[in-house]
Amino acid sequence: ITRNGLGERVSVAEGDIGHPVRDLAAMGLEPNSWHHVFANPPFHDPAASPASPNASKAQAHLTLGSDLDDWVRFACVMARAKGTVTFIHRAEALGDLLASMTGHLGGIEVFPLWPAAGKAASRVIVRGQRGSRAPLTLRPGLVLHGRDGRFTERTEALLRRGEALLLDQPA
Repeated sequence: ITRNGLGERVSVAEGDIGHPVRDLAAMGLEPNSWHHVFANPPFHDPAASPASPNASKAQAHLTLGSDLDDWVRFACVMARAKGTVTFIHRAEALGDLLASMTGHLGGIEVFPLWPAAGKAASRVIVRGQRGSRAPLTLRPGLVLHGRDGRFTERTEALLRRGEALLLDQPA
Protein backbone atom coordinates (compact mmCIF):
# COMPACT_ATOMS: atom_id res chain seq x y z
CA ILE A 1 0.00 0.00 0.00
CA THR A 2 2.76 2.43 0.94
CA ARG A 3 4.90 1.44 -2.05
CA ASN A 4 1.94 2.28 -4.30
CA GLY A 5 1.42 5.67 -2.65
CA LEU A 6 -1.92 4.73 -1.13
CA GLY A 7 -1.05 5.04 2.55
CA GLU A 8 -3.37 8.01 3.07
CA ARG A 9 -6.28 6.48 1.13
CA VAL A 10 -6.36 2.79 1.98
CA SER A 11 -6.70 0.92 5.22
CA VAL A 12 -6.43 -2.81 5.68
CA ALA A 13 -7.90 -4.74 8.55
CA GLU A 14 -7.55 -8.42 9.34
CA GLY A 15 -10.03 -10.51 11.24
CA ASP A 16 -11.77 -13.84 11.29
CA ILE A 17 -15.21 -14.11 9.73
CA GLY A 18 -16.09 -16.53 12.51
CA HIS A 19 -15.71 -13.92 15.25
CA PRO A 20 -18.84 -12.15 16.53
CA VAL A 21 -19.35 -8.73 14.93
CA ARG A 22 -18.90 -6.98 18.30
CA ASP A 23 -15.41 -8.50 18.62
CA LEU A 24 -14.53 -7.36 15.12
CA ALA A 25 -15.74 -3.82 15.87
CA ALA A 26 -13.35 -3.73 18.85
CA MET A 27 -10.53 -4.57 16.40
CA GLY A 28 -11.48 -1.67 14.12
CA LEU A 29 -13.62 -3.71 11.73
CA GLU A 30 -16.74 -1.60 12.01
CA PRO A 31 -19.84 -3.12 10.35
CA ASN A 32 -21.57 -1.20 7.53
CA SER A 33 -18.59 1.12 7.12
CA TRP A 34 -16.40 -0.24 4.33
CA HIS A 35 -16.57 1.20 0.82
CA HIS A 36 -15.18 -2.02 -0.61
CA VAL A 37 -14.72 -5.51 0.80
CA PHE A 38 -12.49 -7.95 -1.09
CA ALA A 39 -12.15 -11.64 -0.26
CA ASN A 40 -10.32 -14.66 -1.60
CA PRO A 41 -12.07 -17.37 0.45
CA PRO A 42 -10.31 -20.68 1.00
CA PHE A 43 -11.60 -23.28 -1.42
CA HIS A 44 -9.70 -26.53 -0.97
CA ASP A 45 -11.65 -29.36 0.66
CA PRO A 46 -9.63 -30.54 3.67
CA ALA A 47 -10.67 -34.16 3.00
CA ALA A 48 -9.32 -34.03 -0.57
CA SER A 49 -6.29 -31.76 -0.17
CA PRO A 50 -3.15 -32.23 1.89
CA ALA A 51 -2.71 -29.42 4.40
CA SER A 52 0.37 -27.24 4.26
CA PRO A 53 2.75 -27.72 7.20
CA ASN A 54 2.57 -23.93 7.55
CA ALA A 55 -0.49 -23.37 9.78
CA SER A 56 -1.41 -19.95 8.36
CA LYS A 57 -1.18 -21.27 4.78
CA ALA A 58 -3.31 -24.28 5.68
CA GLN A 59 -5.93 -21.99 7.20
CA ALA A 60 -5.88 -19.69 4.16
CA HIS A 61 -6.32 -22.50 1.63
CA LEU A 62 -8.60 -25.03 3.32
CA THR A 63 -12.30 -24.54 4.01
CA LEU A 64 -12.29 -25.08 7.76
CA GLY A 65 -15.75 -24.50 9.19
CA SER A 66 -16.86 -21.74 6.83
CA ASP A 67 -18.60 -21.78 3.47
CA LEU A 68 -19.39 -19.23 0.78
CA ASP A 69 -22.62 -18.21 2.51
CA ASP A 70 -20.59 -17.27 5.60
CA TRP A 71 -18.11 -15.28 3.51
CA VAL A 72 -20.80 -13.41 1.55
CA ARG A 73 -22.83 -12.68 4.67
CA PHE A 74 -19.73 -11.34 6.47
CA ALA A 75 -18.67 -9.18 3.50
CA CYS A 76 -22.16 -7.72 3.20
CA VAL A 77 -22.33 -6.93 6.93
CA MET A 78 -19.02 -5.07 6.67
CA ALA A 79 -19.79 -3.14 3.44
CA ARG A 80 -21.63 0.14 3.74
CA ALA A 81 -24.84 0.92 1.83
CA LYS A 82 -23.95 1.10 -1.89
CA GLY A 83 -20.56 -0.39 -1.01
CA THR A 84 -19.08 -3.06 -3.24
CA VAL A 85 -18.02 -6.61 -2.45
CA THR A 86 -15.57 -8.55 -4.62
CA PHE A 87 -14.62 -12.22 -4.50
CA ILE A 88 -12.05 -14.15 -6.45
CA HIS A 89 -12.82 -17.84 -6.56
CA ARG A 90 -12.66 -21.03 -8.61
CA ALA A 91 -14.69 -20.83 -11.81
CA GLU A 92 -16.45 -24.11 -11.04
CA ALA A 93 -17.84 -22.54 -7.85
CA LEU A 94 -19.45 -19.63 -9.73
CA GLY A 95 -22.97 -21.06 -9.35
CA ASP A 96 -22.55 -21.43 -5.59
CA LEU A 97 -21.07 -17.95 -5.28
CA LEU A 98 -23.89 -16.35 -7.28
CA ALA A 99 -26.47 -18.24 -5.21
CA SER A 100 -24.85 -16.95 -2.01
CA MET A 101 -24.81 -13.38 -3.32
CA THR A 102 -28.47 -13.40 -4.43
CA GLY A 103 -30.58 -11.27 -2.12
CA HIS A 104 -27.53 -9.55 -0.64
CA LEU A 105 -25.94 -7.86 -3.65
CA GLY A 106 -27.05 -6.58 -7.04
CA GLY A 107 -25.34 -5.27 -10.14
CA ILE A 108 -23.21 -8.40 -10.05
CA GLU A 109 -20.33 -8.49 -12.53
CA VAL A 110 -18.53 -11.71 -13.46
CA PHE A 111 -14.99 -11.37 -14.82
CA PRO A 112 -13.50 -14.72 -15.97
CA LEU A 113 -9.77 -15.43 -15.75
CA TRP A 114 -8.60 -17.88 -18.41
CA PRO A 115 -5.25 -19.64 -17.95
CA ALA A 116 -4.75 -19.49 -21.76
CA ALA A 117 -6.79 -18.68 -24.87
CA GLY A 118 -9.21 -21.47 -25.70
CA LYS A 119 -9.12 -22.94 -22.17
CA ALA A 120 -11.94 -22.96 -19.66
CA ALA A 121 -11.77 -20.21 -17.05
CA SER A 122 -9.95 -21.31 -13.91
CA ARG A 123 -10.95 -18.40 -11.67
CA VAL A 124 -13.60 -15.70 -11.64
CA ILE A 125 -13.67 -12.28 -10.09
CA VAL A 126 -17.22 -11.50 -9.00
CA ARG A 127 -18.27 -8.07 -7.77
CA GLY A 128 -21.64 -6.88 -6.49
CA GLN A 129 -23.05 -3.79 -4.85
CA ARG A 130 -25.19 -3.51 -1.74
CA GLY A 131 -28.57 -2.01 -2.51
CA SER A 132 -28.24 -2.35 -6.28
CA ARG A 133 -30.99 -3.85 -8.42
CA ALA A 134 -28.97 -3.81 -11.62
CA PRO A 135 -28.82 -7.10 -13.55
CA LEU A 136 -25.90 -9.49 -13.72
CA THR A 137 -23.23 -8.64 -16.31
CA LEU A 138 -20.71 -11.03 -17.81
CA ARG A 139 -17.51 -9.06 -18.50
CA PRO A 140 -14.88 -9.84 -21.17
CA GLY A 141 -12.36 -11.29 -18.72
CA LEU A 142 -8.63 -11.76 -19.06
CA VAL A 143 -6.36 -14.38 -20.64
CA LEU A 144 -3.45 -14.85 -18.23
CA HIS A 145 -0.86 -16.76 -20.32
CA GLY A 146 0.19 -16.78 -23.96
CA ARG A 147 0.95 -19.87 -26.06
CA ASP A 148 4.51 -19.86 -24.73
CA GLY A 149 3.22 -20.24 -21.16
CA ARG A 150 4.44 -16.81 -20.09
CA PHE A 151 2.13 -14.11 -18.80
CA THR A 152 0.41 -12.05 -21.49
CA GLU A 153 1.48 -8.42 -21.83
CA ARG A 154 -1.72 -7.31 -20.09
CA THR A 155 -1.15 -9.72 -17.19
CA GLU A 156 2.44 -8.47 -16.87
CA ALA A 157 1.18 -4.89 -16.80
CA LEU A 158 -1.21 -5.75 -13.98
CA LEU A 159 1.23 -7.82 -11.93
CA ARG A 160 4.55 -6.06 -12.52
CA ARG A 161 3.68 -2.47 -13.34
CA GLY A 162 0.67 -2.01 -11.08
CA GLU A 163 -1.80 -1.11 -13.82
CA ALA A 164 -5.44 -1.12 -12.77
CA LEU A 165 -7.79 -3.97 -13.56
CA LEU A 166 -11.12 -2.32 -14.28
CA LEU A 167 -13.78 -4.99 -14.54
CA ASP A 168 -16.08 -2.82 -16.63
CA GLN A 169 -13.48 -2.18 -19.34
CA PRO A 170 -11.90 -4.64 -21.77
CA ALA A 171 -8.79 -6.17 -20.22
